Amino acid sequence: MTIPSVIGGAPRVRAPEVMERGRLHVTSMEVRLGGSLVTPTSPAYALYSPTGASVYTATPTITASVMSVSIPALSLPSTLGYGPGYMEEWTCTFGGAAQILRRDAWLARRALHCPVTQADLEQLHPAIAERLRSGSNSIQPQIDSVWADTLLKLHAAGQWPVRIVEPSSLIPYVRDASLAAVFRTLIQTNSAPDSTNERNAQHYAAQAASGWASVSYLVDDDQDGVADSDVKQGPGGVYARAVPPLWQRSRMVI
Repeated sequence: MTIPSVIGGAPRVRAPEVMERGRLHVTSMEVRLGGSLVTPTSPAYALYSPTGASVYTATPTITASVMSVSIPALSLPSTLGYGPGYMEEWTCTFGGAAQILRRDAWLARRALHCPVTQADLEQLHPAIAERLRSGSNSIQPQIDSVWADTLLKLHAAGQWPVRIVEPSSLIPYVRDASLAAVFRTLIQTNSAPDSTNERNAQHYAAQAASGWASVSYLVDDDQDGVADSDVKQGPGGVYARAVPPLWQRSRMVI
């Protein structure tokens, strides 16, 4: 059985791996059990195309218990088709047995990067990171988690995320969802109840839900680097012509 506590760990797969065609790509894989990294041994790596053909194989390096592989640009040539359906296989030993860890991957002209940073959240709520009792003054974990979930939400809605031409179209949703995640963390990390954190978490969760329903963007299905038309789409399909929306937004105060 592949229950983590039975086999001794589980791969941390947060979202599909996105590789840019014709560019060097560094991919990594963590194995974790509980709150700790598990150090694998005897690692091997293989990348397969949607047809099951081998694209690249290598022996990963292991640094601080994390396996990593550098895929040369020449190993992601123009003969490979864009799209989802690629698969990584990380073969390694942990828990006393050999395991094969799989993660789906996409090949794109350009990866879609998160358009929101900690500075954007602190512009709305100055020093919010300093309120966390993590000792790091960082809310990047919350942003990372929301961004990984955003990619999965788009894919689940039938949208190949890297086809999105306008990363800025996702800013309102990602920003509000990240703030909701931060305030939920503050609720959990503060020993004394704080109704302000609860109100803010609820407020930004509602704003995020509304923002997701309003997401629209130009798309590049043929991956030539430009929008295919001036018709915007959203997670639910065709949305509207490329006209600027009217955003009515509010902000909670702490």
